[in-house]
Amino acid sequence: MAYWLFKSEPGAWSWDQQVQKGDTGEGWDGVRNYQAANNMKAMNIGDLGFFCHSVAEKQIVGIVDVIAPYHPDPTDASGRFGTVTVRAIAPMVRPVTLAEIKAEQPLTHLALVRQAHLSVVPISAEEWGYILNMGRTALLQIGLSILTAENKIKIPQIDKQPKPLPTNDNRVFAPEGIKQQHKAATN
Repeated sequence: MAYWLFKSEPGAWSWDQQVQKGDTGEGWDGVRNYQAANNMKAMNIGDLGFFCHSVAEKQIVGIVDVIAPYHPDPTDASGRFGTVTVRAIAPMVRPVTLAEIKAEQPLTHLALVRQAHLSVVPISAEEWGYILNMGRTALLQIGLSILTAENKIKIPQIDKQPKPLPTNDNRVFAPEGIKQQHKAATN
């Protein structure tokens, strides 16, 4: 499984519109950058991605999964570009802003930061888990709809410990690797 980040201007295509498409999802069309198109060509069914509002909001607001591989983009008259179909899985418990991502040392090499013009970028398993933690979102919180026999998700192990969450409870909203590291750091 691979992880991705999809950026969209909310005025052109918003998280709410993606959610309204339900299980049928929607093609991530209109991508006219060759590097972003190559990123989509590398996607497989079941890959997960962050849905990021760009321009004014600049924040990760939800999680999607790829439900159809790269295929021709019906909005491209030239036939040179394609699309993948993505489905909304769940909103982030707490949206994560681009400013927060830029402030985190382990994320400074993230393609979202280095290549801000790209609408589709890869995310490593480590970055994926780190951002989930920042957004207080755990894969298990997303629900059983993606934990089916056809699409078993393996929670990535995280090597770096993010900043402690600003809460007074002991919950950790991230993959097991962070939970284990948090437990070891507090003992």
